[in-house]
Amino acid sequence: MEPSHVLSAMFTENSACTTNSIRFSFGLANNQENVTEAADRVVKIVKKLIK
Repeated sequence: MEPSHVLSAMFTENSACTTNSIRFSFGLANNQENVTEAADRVVKIVKKLIK
């Protein structure tokens, strides 16, 4: 999987941040409920990964 071009622009291309990060994009069609649901899902996944 190729690193996000946005993360590559923010960090150096070979930075671990470009491959160890999750990038979220939200637009005008998204609302607070969408953001909360995304955050809740990430929390569940991270908790599973920590175990």
